Amino acid sequence: MARHGVGFVSESKGDASGKDLLIGVLICSMRCDEWDELSISGKLPKIIASWMRQINACPPWYLRGKYGRILSSSWIGKRWRKRNSFDLLSKIQLFKQYVDAAQSIPKFIRKNEGGGFSVDHWSHNIEVCLRSEVGWTREEIEERPLSNAIADYFKHLENNGLITILTEGDFEQIKNNDAALERAMAEYMAKGGRN
Repeated sequence: MARHGVGFVSESKGDASGKDLLIGVLICSMRCDEWDELSISGKLPKIIASWMRQINACPPWYLRGKYGRILSSSWIGKRWRKRNSFDLLSKIQLFKQYVDAAQSIPKFIRKNEGGGFSVDHWSHNIEVCLRSEVGWTREEIEERPLSNAIADYFKHLENNGLITILTEGDFEQIKNNDAALERAMAEYMAKGGRN
């Protein structure tokens, strides 16, 4: 989706639109090779227009154009939207939750602070690791859910001793320790920084 500028996975801050929703759902509903073929075939605008008609995203002819806008703001347009349209904003939020869940990474602690960070996109780093060290094939990388790739990647890092994946209990304990340290520091500072 990032290659096609879909707002749900964009690196830049921006809101996803209805077009992003349709393209995102279309991409997620197809195999990668099928999507690549469709995206260069020239049929994409026709398919998106067909989907928009099916979900009633396009108002009927009498609610379009110069006079249609006037009619659309009347009780006729409101009635049509109430009966035939759907809440686009809620569907965008639902798809955003789906994408966010697929991209969620576990909480972890790096064991080795040595070594730099790669300047490559994070997804490229995961792909290289899964192909070279875990043995995933190109088809597996393209077709398996991103959440599986992320889980296998982090499990590989943990198995090699590079990170420790935190359980919810570990994370709660760290938060409690942080809170206790903040309270102790506040008390110390309240005493003027003396024992």
